[in-house]
Amino acid sequence: MSFLSSSFNNDGRKNFQPFGLLGTSIHHGQSHKGVANAYDHLEKIGFWNKANTSYKDFGALPFEESFFIYEKLFYKTSEIIKKGFRPALIGGDHSQSFATVSALLNVYPDLRVVWLDAHADINTPETSFSGNIHGMPVAGLMGLSDKEDWNKNWLNQTLTPDRLVYFGLRDLDEGEVAFMKKYNIENYNPQDVHNGGLESILKDIAKRWKNQPVHLSFDIDVLDSSLVPCTSTPVPNGINLKEALMITNWVKKELQVVSFEIAEFNPELAKTKQELETTEYHVQTILNDLLSPV
Repeated sequence: MSFLSSSFNNDGRKNFQPFGLLGTSIHHGQSHKGVANAYDHLEKIGFWNKANTSYKDFGALPFEESFFIYEKLFYKTSEIIKKGFRPALIGGDHSQSFATVSALLNVYPDLRVVWLDAHADINTPETSFSGNIHGMPVAGLMGLSDKEDWNKNWLNQTLTPDRLVYFGLRDLDEGEVAFMKKYNIENYNPQDVHNGGLESILKDIAKRWKNQPVHLSFDIDVLDSSLVPCTSTPVPNGINLKEALMITNWVKKELQVVSFEIAEFNPELAKTKQELETTEYHVQTILNDLLSPV
């Protein structure tokens, strides 16, 4: 069985490395603590036994209330890389990216990030209306305010605007819009995706990012709210499953993927059995696609 590359030979060919699976157990970015249980829930319903790939299972970080869990996630992600695996990080709310992407940037200074989300997550403590830090990791990683604002001395703030591309944005705060305009951050909303131009967009990015290390950050609320009701901030008019799979397949086949993360699945938010099963289906389909060999 073959795997995608997280490092490259001198002639540019891929070196194949398996995924290292980790449950992040992060819930501190929002009030719905059930989001920390996504990995355990998938294990409970038998997903990992059915996944169409092989991987090293690093389990899940122990649940804790302390914000030190971010530091533990940073070092655990680094450990997975050092052991020769590509991190496959199962969240947890999206504030986990403070730690996961920071660890990756330490190993891959030229890391590119594909960020699928209904939200830009580029608020600072000064621009955020809610104060929820799961809406701030991109701002933290880009250094839009000091590390001390988040009390994370290990935070890597070297992600530059030209190494980030968004898909699916449709719910932005005023401060986020200002940052995106100021730094000219590349982004494609659901309408851009629906209008049939996705293939040419992906080809253009692949040409510019050839042989560069890439991290895929997938917030499930990038999907239309009807597909993922079990998430804390569902937004209507999102991308559909076919479009999401088109993007994930492109990432796998055309880019040098060194890691991915799935965020914001909260099984405890289900109001009915059907809501839970609907969200489970879409999360499992995306995960299966990302974990499966090319």
